[in-house]
Amino acid sequence: MSFFNDFFSWSKKERLGVIVLSSFVFLLFFSDIFFNRIYPFKDYSIHPDTLVIYRHLLEELEADLSLISDKSKPNKENSMDRSLIKKDKKLHMFDPNKLDEDGWVTLGFSKKQSQAIVNYREMLGGFMSKEDLHASFVVDDEKFKELEPYIKIRIIDKPIDSRKEEGNEQKYKMETKEEVLFIELNSTDSIALLKLFGIGPFYAGKIIAYRNQLGGYFSIDQLVEIWNFDTIKLNNIAEQIWVDTNLMRSLRINSDSVQVLYKHPYIAWNQAKAIINYREQHGRYESVSTLLEIVIIDDSLLTKLYPYISLK
Repeated sequence: MSFFNDFFSWSKKERLGVIVLSSFVFLLFFSDIFFNRIYPFKDYSIHPDTLVIYRHLLEELEADLSLISDKSKPNKENSMDRSLIKKDKKLHMFDPNKLDEDGWVTLGFSKKQSQAIVNYREMLGGFMSKEDLHASFVVDDEKFKELEPYIKIRIIDKPIDSRKEEGNEQKYKMETKEEVLFIELNSTDSIALLKLFGIGPFYAGKIIAYRNQLGGYFSIDQLVEIWNFDTIKLNNIAEQIWVDTNLMRSLRINSDSVQVLYKHPYIAWNQAKAIINYREQHGRYESVSTLLEIVIIDDSLLTKLYPYISLK
């Protein structure tokens, strides 16, 4: 009790000093415990699990480098491999509209190239001629010359309208009047689009705005990429619209800036940067398919971009 009596007999400043000093010592003690637990001062040695991961990555890198060097050196094994591939590749008469991915592989294309051809065919709605196949970025001149003699495209003609043969001229004339409305999407204005069934000012403006972003439509199916523009709306006007691909604006991947490439709806910022970086490191793009060497660009994206790409 004498301690408390002595303590309270101190002056107010003395008591305050003791309290502050005690608090400071208390904080120093517990802060040392806190920081030792949260930020332990240990050596900076690498964890064994991390070393294992690094070792695997290094082994994979060395394997890739050795594979590249082996491919660059002509030897007997490589020549034997190429001869085996040629033997396995079987050329035969084929319809490019009926081949699946495995069928293209048997003709000498890789799995990735086969997927690109199938995607390109679906985008076109089918190959109408041999030149359509040649236009694919996967089929170069040499490969096309090899395959051309074996290509057989069967085109099904549209059936003749029986109403003409029945002589129902009045009904036929009425229907031809409805078909007079035939709008080209890459040159029309929003006022003309208002004549289409189900197209009001909102969608007319959206169609024009998206056309400007794309650089022109390659297919009428691209309209479903517009927000809330579904296949039902497209089917209602499909017979009254078409596209002139000669009016499209190209993306010049050998000269356009990253800002220009990024403005295209199909290209993200990191993809635009990757296209520019690859060009700066390797020089001009000599083929559109070279874009597939960029990791973040796959064949599905390249299929969509292909109609817009120019090597000029």
